[in-house]
Amino acid sequence: MKSRLSLITYGDIMQLFDDVDVPSIENEIGHYLQNYGDGEQFRSITVVEEDDDQNLVDVKNEAYKTHNLAFAEECCQRFYLCRIKKAIVLFLKKQKKIKSTLEIFISPREMAEGCAYKILKMVQLSNRLGRPIVIKPAAEIKQGSSKAPAIQKEKLALIDQIQPYGYYVEANFGCSNEIKMSLNQVIETTAEDGKLQRSTMSIMDSSYQTSDPQCKSTHEDAPTPVNSYKSFKSNLVDTIKYCIETGKTVIHDIDEVIYNNYAKPDCICNLAISHRFLMNLGILPYLKDIGDTLVTSLKTRALFGDYKIACLVVTGKFLSNLLQQYNTTYGEFMWTHLEAAIYSALRTKQLKTHLVMEKSIVIEDEVYDYQPLKLEKYRQVFSNYYFIKIVSNQKDDFRVYRDAGNHWVEVTSINEDATCWKNPILPMVENESCRSVCNEKFYFFINPKQTDRVHGDIGE
Repeated sequence: MKSRLSLITYGDIMQLFDDVDVPSIENEIGHYLQNYGDGEQFRSITVVEEDDDQNLVDVKNEAYKTHNLAFAEECCQRFYLCRIKKAIVLFLKKQKKIKSTLEIFISPREMAEGCAYKILKMVQLSNRLGRPIVIKPAAEIKQGSSKAPAIQKEKLALIDQIQPYGYYVEANFGCSNEIKMSLNQVIETTAEDGKLQRSTMSIMDSSYQTSDPQCKSTHEDAPTPVNSYKSFKSNLVDTIKYCIETGKTVIHDIDEVIYNNYAKPDCICNLAISHRFLMNLGILPYLKDIGDTLVTSLKTRALFGDYKIACLVVTGKFLSNLLQQYNTTYGEFMWTHLEAAIYSALRTKQLKTHLVMEKSIVIEDEVYDYQPLKLEKYRQVFSNYYFIKIVSNQKDDFRVYRDAGNHWVEVTSINEDATCWKNPILPMVENESCRSVCNEKFYFFINPKQTDRVHGDIGE
């Protein structure tokens, strides 16, 4: 028997599907075209499958029958459909009214996936264009500074320049190579006196670490035949820091040599470094990397790519140091080329985002203790109620508790055999971002002699 089965060919298998009644199908299509064709030419052929036997496998049968039905539904049914679709297309192409047609085959699964994809795109578009529903103002209005509003008047004025319900990102450059970014939305509401007023909503915060600008090598700890390399690097870094961070030094000639390394018995190189050399080969690549990384975050969907950013505000301690503490020549050079690098990255990424990188705003943030560009007159709340559902197959000595602060509260199971627990999760307000979040703690008591799995879901 085994030897006979091994001799079966693909042709033998395909003959099993030759019982398709193709003539009757052609007759039905021909009759339909004769009655409803109206002499028009068809530009496309769309074949839609109707899957009436989708639940064949779910019918209660013996194990071997279920397995065979699954194979028939997965493989054999597809063969029949292929034969039928091929016969329909060949028949229609023979008709005089069909020329250069496009063949399209649609299955129920493809239609469901297409419908789900359209719903997803509609939800994404709605999230981008949708306006928040304003219920009532918060008890206290959060301004951009704890001091008088006039202190950051120029910065807060940017909110009025952004289109209502548009988005903006503020990037704060720190001195430890960290950039903190905050995505916000500008909303417009009607005050009690009937006038329109602007406020902001926090959407998302992110931060990332940039590379070290001071010649940090990834191979600095690797063995090297040049014994004086580490000494050379240390001296060069000290020289660069002195030139860049010393504001009192006046640079009259950027071609002036700032560091000479003459050949020594254990060193085979002569190297002369000037201000121009340092700017072109050291600083410019670093600034370009910052600009590319900053703008990429606006484009990538993992961060802010799902939002159309109208404005990018750049500020921070690092920029303040360029203006106030760095050498004037280097500070102006780095400011100008960082701004140019961001503009270049925006053009490369084809983003119509307005860049705000103003010296007055940067200095103002430094003088009056930087606060994020926010004018939050409302707080975000959840429109839905959430709950957690915990399921366990362990019936003995399994209990669920909710952390209520100074004590625990046991959660009662929702079924008689104590294998399922359901508990609502109440939203709470974050003080810093003024947003509602779900933050609950649950504890499980499990019998150590039993090793069973616990499954949890959060629903709404």
